[in-house]
Amino acid sequence: MTSAPVILDQQEQQLPELLDYSAIGFLVLDTLCHAAPPTLPPPGGASFVQRIRMTPAGTAGGTAMICGILLGKGRGQLVARVANDDAGNFLLHKLQDAHHVNTDLITKVDATNTMQTSCSMLPIQKTAERAAFFCPGTSSTFTIDMTDQALVDNS
Repeated sequence: MTSAPVILDQQEQQLPELLDYSAIGFLVLDTLCHAAPPTLPPPGGASFVQRIRMTPAGTAGGTAMICGILLGKGRGQLVARVANDDAGNFLLHKLQDAHHVNTDLITKVDATNTMQTSCSMLPIQKTAERAAFFCPGTSSTFTIDMTDQALVDNS
């Protein structure tokens, strides 16, 4: 027995595809310094480390990145705010291209001397202990009112 094909009416065909998740909130560019010494080098000095890398982070940014990796392209979106600076451009590129996150709802604001993309630097010691240097930047000015609520409601 074969089943008859399902025919959708015109209105049903135009419904947007629903997303599996929307991550909404803080997006931060983390710079991770692995095997950092327990103290800072003296002024004018330097310390050699094993690895330095940059990654999307923050409560929403980290969540979106992991969901993008696990679920794949087109499954979710990130709603956040960055500045139009190198850090913001890096985050957008990394999230879109490497982690398959829809970034259409990330608001970009002009970078100024007092406003930049949220960034942190984390010197991680061999014992996994870490300190943090944090610049709140655009995350400190993000509110849900800045988003298109209709698009968020589709997820």
